[in-house]
Amino acid sequence: MIGNFPNKPLYNPGGYRSFLFVPRNDVATYPLVNNGSNILPLGLQQFGAWYNGYATYETLQYTEEPETNEHGTFYKPLLTGFLPGDSAQHISLMQNMEQQPFLVLLTDARGFKRLIGTPSNPLIFTSKFDGSLTRSAAKGYTFQFAANTHDIAPIYPF
Repeated sequence: MIGNFPNKPLYNPGGYRSFLFVPRNDVATYPLVNNGSNILPLGLQQFGAWYNGYATYETLQYTEEPETNEHGTFYKPLLTGFLPGDSAQHISLMQNMEQQPFLVLLTDARGFKRLIGTPSNPLIFTSKFDGSLTRSAAKGYTFQFAANTHDIAPIYPF
């Protein structure tokens, strides 16, 4: 529906606070979207669970770039962040998540949530280790969840 642009909110800080992620295979039902918002919670399989993500303060970034081709407009959601550290646990986690499909629940600085990815268009996880050149810099993993989808990620009010 086309209408007036909304007024500027009184409080509209940038940045993201946290994220949860769930493997696509743990998703049982995906809620309908109405006017940019989910109308029901996401349903998980019997033993499915949301996992806590972590990124160093002010490294968690989300973009959603539109692109148009002969089939119409699609969106490229991209969530990136930096996970500090270098341990066997880090290596195992990054290797097991690499190229796997996920859905992500992202929370912004105001506490609003967006559900990114769908079972048919999940986000694919990749990561890159950087040991850094200087002692003052942090070593760790730059990671991303990325996809191509036909819809903008909806607000998740639950």
